Amino acid sequence: MASPRQHPFRAALQACVLALGLAQPAVAAPDPQIIELRKKIEELDTALNGGGSLHIPNAELIEQVGLTHVTRPEDLPALGADFDWNFSGNALAEVERLDLRLALAMLAQTYGAKDNFDVIQAQGGDMDALSIRKGVVTLPDLHKLLEHNKFSSELSPGGMTLKTPVIIWTDATLRLRPREVLQLSRPDGAFIVVFGRIEVNGATIRSVGPQSVHSKDFVPFVTITGGGSARVANATFEDLGFGGEPKYSGFSVARNPLLPTTGEVHIENSVFDRVVSLAVNASRGAMILGNKFHDTRGSSLIVSQSSDARILGNIFSGEAPTNGIRLLSGSARGVIAGNLLLNGERTGIAIRNSSDQVLVENNIVWSRGGGGITLTKTNCGLIQNNLVMDNKQKGIEIRTGLGNVVINNNIYKNRSAALFVSAQPHGAVTVMRDNRLVGNQSGLATAEGEFVELKGNDFSRQFPRFLDGELSSHTRHIAQNMRGEELVVMTSFGPAQAPVTSFTCPAR
Repeated sequence: MASPRQHPFRAALQACVLALGLAQPAVAAPDPQIIELRKKIEELDTALNGGGSLHIPNAELIEQVGLTHVTRPEDLPALGADFDWNFSGNALAEVERLDLRLALAMLAQTYGAKDNFDVIQAQGGDMDALSIRKGVVTLPDLHKLLEHNKFSSELSPGGMTLKTPVIIWTDATLRLRPREVLQLSRPDGAFIVVFGRIEVNGATIRSVGPQSVHSKDFVPFVTITGGGSARVANATFEDLGFGGEPKYSGFSVARNPLLPTTGEVHIENSVFDRVVSLAVNASRGAMILGNKFHDTRGSSLIVSQSSDARILGNIFSGEAPTNGIRLLSGSARGVIAGNLLLNGERTGIAIRNSSDQVLVENNIVWSRGGGGITLTKTNCGLIQNNLVMDNKQKGIEIRTGLGNVVINNNIYKNRSAALFVSAQPHGAVTVMRDNRLVGNQSGLATAEGEFVELKGNDFSRQFPRFLDGELSSHTRHIAQNMRGEELVVMTSFGPAQAPVTSFTCPAR
């Protein structure tokens, strides 16, 4: 039996071990909740990569594998918003031949001329495009108009193969209907630029054919520009897009913010398969709802200069060389909710450069080659109720921002810090409350993190390390308060009082 003199020594030893974050019975014990979550996510990932599930509605897939308690699809808008797909307006088309360089020059005024040379070279010397000035044009109409104006096209099962560029001007609409297929010939340099409206309901747009002998990099695309608008539902986009700019990325909305718009941008329940990106620029209130992005060749979804965007209930799967969702360049008041980002390289959700007051909630970010969720140079973000798991880098990262709040997230088994705060402005306070951290490389790390307010965060299964970076010498403050019952404000010098600051976030 140990003597009383040994007890203080044992207590001190236990405190040291806890402070180092090296021992805890939970280290060897697997977490049944995490095992079950991983199993469900892997089941969904397998189904999506098999191809057969790409056209099943996302909410149905998520319910089948039992992940609705995370993504909460019941909180999202229903698919099939009221819209008259048959509204005709001025149905009589007015068309002409036009030098395609005029449309490219107008696009270049806002988004630069990069990659325009590849588009022009792909034409093989013929610069004529079919220009639709007015009216509503369906796929059968388009074939007749091409023939009448001496352009080449081919009928194909359910649709046609376009072999020339088509320009849809401000007073015109291109309308594709269920089960129609519009193929854009890559060797012939086909593409579509829309200054007016494009409506795609249940149709497919794809690139076909080998690379152009005139421009090996060119791949067909659909670009909405000027004040153009897009209404898309139940559609499929395949093998579209090329280059390093969002404007030719596959299906893109590259509006001129100075021009009046022809309508909204609403894209729902559609599949983007092997495209570079879906890109939305300068489009207030864009809705991107319930879509699938599979095997994309760039950043799967890019939203920039677009306030009040809604990115809801989408699934990102398969291979991807970079971020799943990018919210960029002043895209204030965005909502990113109920999305699943499975696999792919780099950070799953990247929010940058004054995309303030963003709400990121109820998302799953799993097994990314980079981190989970990152806010950079962005103020007043709220990141809550997300599952960030099995990623190769950080879980949730806050970099250079004021007024950001991270609440009630489950951050499991990431290979770097679960929570990371860096490059903060002087006096910045980052609030982190009620997060559950399990088995990450470390729990919380900072590098010029300024003040991090902690309350209710559960570190009880966070091993091997509680704190890292400039906080690593203050581990004992977590070891003594592993479930966060006591509020503590951490700095590189240890616990401190949060500064009184005049910075206040607008009401949500």
